[in-house]
Amino acid sequence: LMAKLNEVPAFTSYKNYSRILSVDDYSPKEFFQQDNDIKFYFNHPNTEKCHDGEKCGFILRVTALFENVDDSFEVQVVINPKSYPSDIHFHNQCVDVATMHIALRIGNMNADYPVSWSGKPSRDGSNKHYMWGQHRFFSDNEGTHPTNSDHKWFWLHGSDVRVRLVVYHFG
Repeated sequence: LMAKLNEVPAFTSYKNYSRILSVDDYSPKEFFQQDNDIKFYFNHPNTEKCHDGEKCGFILRVTALFENVDDSFEVQVVINPKSYPSDIHFHNQCVDVATMHIALRIGNMNADYPVSWSGKPSRDGSNKHYMWGQHRFFSDNEGTHPTNSDHKWFWLHGSDVRVRLVVYHFG
């Protein structure tokens, strides 16, 4: 499987992992408070052109934080091909959940921030921030991106920032 994945030209491939960006980006409110099917496209290594009008890819289904139940947040790979929209062709042999990790690409910051080993996101007691790993996102209309100069142990992001999921496949 890894030999095939390493041949995928749409991956940004490095020595021992591949990086796949989500198609769309989201505001913190869209990402944490709404259920989303987040699309990822890539070129299947054994196919020059996928089925007519389709791109090879997969979907991560994000179940949003529900009211005050932080454990409600879930990220799952959609594995039933019948659940896919007509523009994506799912190749289950190329998606190995055990070796996938999630990172966030936040706004115009030129880095990905790993979050999959930080547990699930949560809210602070005041419900003003969503928290995931070392990142805090204002939940509602808090204006522009605040400065991080006073926040030494975490990054603070405004509600206007855009968040994109990144999947790293290790192998």
